[in-house]
Amino acid sequence: MGSRWLPWAPATTVLAVVLLAISVLPQRAIASGPPPALPIGAGNHVVGGLEAPVLSPGTSGTIQLVLADPLTAPVSAVVVGIEVYAFNAYPGNSSQPVPSGAVELRNGSGSWGPNASWSDPAMLRPGGPTSVGFAVEAPGGSPVGTYAIRVQVSFVSNGTEFLLLSRGFFTASTWAAGTNGPNGTSVLNLSRLGVSGVVPETAVLVEPPSPALPLYGILAASIVLAAVGAFYVWRRGPGSISGSVGAPEAINADSALGNSRTSDGD
Repeated sequence: MGSRWLPWAPATTVLAVVLLAISVLPQRAIASGPPPALPIGAGNHVVGGLEAPVLSPGTSGTIQLVLADPLTAPVSAVVVGIEVYAFNAYPGNSSQPVPSGAVELRNGSGSWGPNASWSDPAMLRPGGPTSVGFAVEAPGGSPVGTYAIRVQVSFVSNGTEFLLLSRGFFTASTWAAGTNGPNGTSVLNLSRLGVSGVVPETAVLVEPPSPALPLYGILAASIVLAAVGAFYVWRRGPGSISGSVGAPEAINADSALGNSRTSDGD
């Protein structure tokens, strides 16, 4: 009876592998395929007013943006996500992986990490922009340089889900295929990129600590030393122009030393 099942063993193995591969594929791709493309002009206005702070190690700030409905109908289930994905050290001019001690973002749970998200189940209506802010922090000892922040936005309208991504989500080859037109022209082919639109991204600059505080300390010390020197000169009185030194003033010994001093050396 065991020999009767042997011919089926390879087929069973192949089927199991196929089922496993299907189970780990993105469910979105199986269910609905690429999201529909928005008109280029409409997609460009989804995210605006994107601003990021300049930080020093040990300081924090806010990444801000403004959301707008790109359609004539209200949209719902709006989700905005941002993520630190690349680093450009200073001095230097080459992108590299995000180092340890990088800037961190605060997510909805209040914890800090490389990414954060904001969501609103309510309707976002045309002509009603919504301001969104993400807290960002540079831990003490953060490497100095520029931290690239990529952005993604998704929403639902009339039962259809739309997805917009910034440049940082695409490989160089995918981006080239979706933006290079004939004869060296530049176009935006959303079908090739597989998104509804492209949104801007930003970067957080971490600069060296300001030298102002040490300089202020040196300046204050210089003022104190100058004041002490002026006081010392004032106590001694004016000196001889020729550089000669006058006779020393008579000094009376304190009673604790006794009254038996007969010379300066006693």
